[in-house]
Amino acid sequence: RHLRAEFDDDDELIMSLVKASLEHAQDHTGRVFDIQEVVEDHSRSETGVYWLDAVPVRSIVSITELDSDGLASTEIDDYSFSFKDGQAKLSRITTEAEQIQVTLSVGYTEDDFPEAIRSACLFLLAHFYENRSAIGSDKLVELPFAVKALLDPYRVRMFAGA
Repeated sequence: RHLRAEFDDDDELIMSLVKASLEHAQDHTGRVFDIQEVVEDHSRSETGVYWLDAVPVRSIVSITELDSDGLASTEIDDYSFSFKDGQAKLSRITTEAEQIQVTLSVGYTEDDFPEAIRSACLFLLAHFYENRSAIGSDKLVELPFAVKALLDPYRVRMFAGA
């Protein structure tokens, strides 16, 4: 409907462009869109503070100490969990292990997916569809400014010590 495509011949192309639009938005923002579990390994922090890379974090599934061979040894259940500008921070973790492994549930549901990102993806989809036959450097068309303007506020900014 957004493209005003009047025939079914382009369905496969459109589905491919939808995927490309979502991938571009996900890469640009550094966020994970689909709900999934992500595992992050972190070297021991002397301060007990760990900034998590994946955004948005829905929940902490587990935190485990890794032994010297990188194998899970002991579950950590005493920690604090907070957010700063959308990035998750674990703190108050006391461990002698050189590494910990954090398993996270990340991503958006249909209900909490940001409208600005959804709109940017629609703009991208329309742009890709309208410019699908661009061949050669003389035919290249720059991405719409609105896409960047809509996505930039959702870019993940890593904090010191992250």
